[in-house]
Amino acid sequence: MSKTFPRMGWIILVALLCVGLTILPACGGEGEGEGELPSEYIGSGALDGDGIPYNFFNDSNVRKGCCYAFNYPTYISSALYGQASQRGSPVVEGLYGYNPAASKYSYNITKARELFQTSGWGNLSAIGFKFTLLYNVGNLPRKTACELLAEGLFQVSPNFNVAIQPLAWPTILGKIFGTRDMPLYQIGWGADYAHADNFIVPFMHSQGVYSGFQGYGDAALDAQIQAAFEDPNPVTQLAKYYALQQRYYDDAPGIALSQPLARRYFTSHISGFQYNPVDPSYPCDIRVLLKANNVSCTVPYVNAGNFVEDTISELDSLDPAWGYDTASGQQVQFIYESLLAYNGTSVDTFVPRWLPAGRSTVRITPSASPPHWRQLQ
Repeated sequence: MSKTFPRMGWIILVALLCVGLTILPACGGEGEGEGELPSEYIGSGALDGDGIPYNFFNDSNVRKGCCYAFNYPTYISSALYGQASQRGSPVVEGLYGYNPAASKYSYNITKARELFQTSGWGNLSAIGFKFTLLYNVGNLPRKTACELLAEGLFQVSPNFNVAIQPLAWPTILGKIFGTRDMPLYQIGWGADYAHADNFIVPFMHSQGVYSGFQGYGDAALDAQIQAAFEDPNPVTQLAKYYALQQRYYDDAPGIALSQPLARRYFTSHISGFQYNPVDPSYPCDIRVLLKANNVSCTVPYVNAGNFVEDTISELDSLDPAWGYDTASGQQVQFIYESLLAYNGTSVDTFVPRWLPAGRSTVRITPSASPPHWRQLQ
């Protein structure tokens, strides 16, 4: 069903914002603890009040304490202007497998303090620690998230000292996927396909895009993820996905922040908008949009025959292998044809955009390696 928004419409995006708690690579050297520190952001590298060990987040009480120390309501109201909903796991509303009653953490300094005081490292409230939070420069919501976590931890104990440092986005990405020297990092994920599997694998699989670099996951959990994906029974499959969402809450490998909302604006000269929660191109598929002079519209009709989009920033690149930022990615989608497109507003039916000579259909089949990639045939 086509929808036209001459002014504004609320959009529930299939996307997640999250803070990853990272188990850093071990120090090099002949013996345990010897050699160069794996990160400049963990202070002394020891639990002496001036740093944290590289494996600080191995302790589940530390991870859960961080989850309780984060002020979710203030983050959503201040950083995202109320245009988001808190989530308890990577699986967000709009995906098959989403559990609307999934467990989620609340802002509770008392519980956070209890967990830090009973951690496997000892009474951390008395010992204290120090580390640095990083965010990509210019990203105010992520800056706010860093400030709220630092403030929450200080409320737990004045011995918890967290510094905040901005870095360029390419540098942040290099640290997540290359040097792995950030004790915590913030990241988002948008859907490739409308299924819980597409969010669970990146955040929970041992080879996931993010969890793999966090040091989270193991063979047993990988098997659970695979079993859920391959289960042909909708009832038991849903139960498995609900269990995986509970597992994320229980393990607390990250602080699941929110599922953002967005607004899309069109003049009344534009019609034909089709909302698809998985389609990351903000104006939707421009091939279905229509532009004609609407005499009742108070906005002047200009640029006849052309669509003009106001993007969120300057483009970094139109190379699909390089344009990771949102502004570039949107334009790349308009330029490069994919094999398949979502069929209008549907998230589970597709239409071909391009077919080889002599072919009238495209079949999607699972691939065994790497896990959960899809092959087009």
